[in-house]
Amino acid sequence: MYYLLLDEVQNLGAFESVLNGFLRKKNLDVYVTGSNSRFLSKDILTEFEGRGDEIHVLPLSFSEYFGAYDGSKDEAFDDYSVFGGLPAVAFMRTEEQKSAYLTTQMQNLYLRDVINRYHLQEDCAIGELLDVISSGISTLTNPRKLSATFASVKRTTISEVTVDKYIEHMEDAFMINRVKRYDVKGRKYYIQSAYAIPDENKYKQETQPFDKTNDSFKKIILVEKSMKPRRDEKGYVMMGVKEFLLDVNSLEC
Repeated sequence: MYYLLLDEVQNLGAFESVLNGFLRKKNLDVYVTGSNSRFLSKDILTEFEGRGDEIHVLPLSFSEYFGAYDGSKDEAFDDYSVFGGLPAVAFMRTEEQKSAYLTTQMQNLYLRDVINRYHLQEDCAIGELLDVISSGISTLTNPRKLSATFASVKRTTISEVTVDKYIEHMEDAFMINRVKRYDVKGRKYYIQSAYAIPDENKYKQETQPFDKTNDSFKKIILVEKSMKPRRDEKGYVMMGVKEFLLDVNSLEC
């Protein structure tokens, strides 16, 4: 058995034909990596459907990031919260290096690839749309709301249809993932976040939504400071967000 590794194969012209040629050879396993919107797009995956396995390599989890980070848990979490989990960032020493790297990756690789692939104008609003979506990742949104944000905040007009099209382009390049709303009754866990819970009154305020659920699903409160899991008489668990992210079994505390 022979193994062939092709890295950044999208840089090869007509790479689909090249890969199809290798697929016909016996006793050969081909491993292919790629990182731009052309290679990552779903129509390429469809072209090779049924003839291979696809593996998405996601950014590092906080646990993985901390394992490679040269510093304390608190320092690692601060950096991870701001700069994310791309592997190269974990080994960079200064904030200037990290910011420059991420800016280059976004502007010169991902966004430019999408703009070229879909023949968009250089001054199109897709970059600004990504900024708007990224700044509100914890809130529900849709193309209508995003279009209204451009009108009220950006003072520019972009239609709902265009917003939806740009979102599809970014999804197709795996720059963003769409998270759909689901029925609350189907949840197995309730997770509440609070920066700090300094006293009993604040604790009662944070757990009040839990009291109203009237079910037996697990309920967890995450706070900013480091804290091992603590369980109260109602079965509610409070723990530090860093401990939650570092422990693969944190949901079972």
